[in-house]
Amino acid sequence: MNKIEERKSFQGEWLNFIPRDWNYIKLKFLFSIKKEISGELGHQVISITQKGAKIKDIESGEGQLSLDYSKYQFVKKNDFLMNHMDLLTGFVDISEFDGVTSPDYRVFELIDKRCFPEFYLYLFQYLYQSKIFYGYGRGVSHFGRWRLPAKEFNNFFLPLPSFNEQKTITSYLDGKIKKINYLIEKIQTKIDLLNEEQNVVISKIITNGLNNKCGEKFSEIKEIGNIPKHWEVIKLNFLTENICNGTTLTQIEESNFPVTRIETISEGEINPQKYGYLDKGKEDISNYLLLDKDILLSHINSFEVVGQTAIYNQNHHGVLYHGMNLLRIRVKKYKCDPYFLLFYLKSTYARSFIRSVSKHAINQVSVSIGNLCKLKVLVPPLDEQKFIIDKIKFETSRIKKTIEKHLIRKSLLKEYQQSLLSGVLTGKIRIIE
Repeated sequence: MNKIEERKSFQGEWLNFIPRDWNYIKLKFLFSIKKEISGELGHQVISITQKGAKIKDIESGEGQLSLDYSKYQFVKKNDFLMNHMDLLTGFVDISEFDGVTSPDYRVFELIDKRCFPEFYLYLFQYLYQSKIFYGYGRGVSHFGRWRLPAKEFNNFFLPLPSFNEQKTITSYLDGKIKKINYLIEKIQTKIDLLNEEQNVVISKIITNGLNNKCGEKFSEIKEIGNIPKHWEVIKLNFLTENICNGTTLTQIEESNFPVTRIETISEGEINPQKYGYLDKGKEDISNYLLLDKDILLSHINSFEVVGQTAIYNQNHHGVLYHGMNLLRIRVKKYKCDPYFLLFYLKSTYARSFIRSVSKHAINQVSVSIGNLCKLKVLVPPLDEQKFIIDKIKFETSRIKKTIEKHLIRKSLLKEYQQSLLSGVLTGKIRIIE
């Protein structure tokens, strides 16, 4: 592996220079877009995910389903498959199967024998993950359907090393990326186990309390069993001022009206760096402002994400919440500490209940406000709630610090992986066979 010094100017906007012995060429001269609607049923359905092209289970009823698969387009083994309608979370892969796929995807094939397919797969996936394709996208909103039109796709410039060098680069990356992914998977396994440990700690304290000498009574919740006898069991709707959907105003790239989104609470806490922004227009947004200690809950999303929660600490004014997939829960603070309810919603019982009353629609899993309000909450006296909150924070602080260290290691590995791909695929680093 050697760095190259001698380079030539490259005409594509995304890359300034390539090695002198490499060529550059528009994508349309290497690949051809194809679209042939099947017009019939009976073919296996292929979906493109961030883990690659997969055969879709259309029998379970989970995930996004179509009402008419005869309108899907053919995809053949070794075709490239790309979600060009979503340049933020979509992906691209080479199909290992014959079948049909969504007409919203882009199916294209190699037409130039100078190209080694796996080299260009690495390149396309790098262009997705590094958000280079995103910079060429078009759409109504950066936070909506941000797509790569066929014109921009066809005229996108790609580097063209020799066929043998493409194979050498691919072989080198196969070994390197496999090792890096193995390390990332090991770290993610540790993070998953630590999250599970944290949930166990929270569930144990939030349902058993801290003092076992005060006597017990049956909670009337089979999954929980006995609880301290002085605790109450109250349905969620009696502990809240209201549970509301948020605004459905259009999100834009930037404005003076920050708004929480599902990405904002994906780590379990509200992350201001992941706020969206709203096109306010003449709408009255006062009803959608978050107040200090409001709880947000994901109620429309994938099965794994529904029920995720976060609490809003008023670090600055004027933050709104969006109604597409988040509910705002405003607690009656004279009955229940918001942090106590937050931890309760993270407990094994609460998450299990929410999933059990969720409904599978064509495009997502959802839990209604009415069903959420039926959740039975264990409610100790307020002063005891505060002791429980402090105990949970203390017991989980070590776990959270360890998780943060693993997340940093995982992030550094991903940064190294992207840097390696950038260097090797663009010729900044030459791979000598």
